[in-house]
Amino acid sequence: MMDLAGALWGVLVPGTLTGVGLLLLALGRKKDGRPAPWQALVFAAAVFGGYWGLFELPPRPFGERILAGLDWSLWAILAAGILFSFLSQGPLARLVRVLLAGGAIVLVLQAMLRHHWSATQATFRIAGLVGLFALVSFSLERFGRKRPGASLPIVLQVLGTGLALAAGLSGSAKLGQTTGMLCACAGAAMTVAWIRRGHRLTDGSVALFTLGAVCLGICAHYFSELPGLDALLLAAASLGVWVPAPSALRERGAVVSALWPAAMVAIPVAIVVTRAVLAFEPDPYADYYGG
Repeated sequence: MMDLAGALWGVLVPGTLTGVGLLLLALGRKKDGRPAPWQALVFAAAVFGGYWGLFELPPRPFGERILAGLDWSLWAILAAGILFSFLSQGPLARLVRVLLAGGAIVLVLQAMLRHHWSATQATFRIAGLVGLFALVSFSLERFGRKRPGASLPIVLQVLGTGLALAAGLSGSAKLGQTTGMLCACAGAAMTVAWIRRGHRLTDGSVALFTLGAVCLGICAHYFSELPGLDALLLAAASLGVWVPAPSALRERGAVVSALWPAAMVAIPVAIVVTRAVLAFEPDPYADYYGG
């Protein structure tokens, strides 16, 4: 059960920071209608601040201490928040995001690279993970450009909640709580979208969410107990946004139209969560996350 500190720093603080930040950016939006580019930094600061308050500041990168995969994930989210804000739109920005994601994935997987994988195994698995990031990120970015408003934030909320529950139930409450901070950001973005009609997330902010989810999912699979099948189902769930709604539903208004993609995403997410609930066995020692 979530305690007061978990509710405050894991949900309320990141959600409030995101909501206030997005509203301020929306109020200062340019007349051409394009969203302000700093959304990714708002997301990153909210997650990093929530983690710092709930747990502690992660160890500095490239210091004497060897960082765990979760530590690298937090620093990757912060670095991506800065870079993705400067490079949010266009082909060059997409290339930079993929390259940064590759670097982040390599850092998160340091323990596997040092102790478990051969060079060939590492090459193929990292290439596959980078490709997975690119597929999910580009798909969600394109969906967000085609469907401004609450549809995309709702989808991110469903995906993030599924990963948080699966990670928490399969071995690491800390990973579940950290992923929950991404969910709080998505929830705030959803609220802002309902308040301000036509509000849209930037490609950079969507890529930031995707990178955070991929890094935390990697930690949950390789350094905790999340099954590979469930991790792949969660990634594949994001493609559910492209399932077309029946014509009868499309005629029922904006609310139904906004909820349909999330409903399609929720089906495989529900399968993953159900599997995690059925397999759950409490273990007070199971909170290893990539040392």
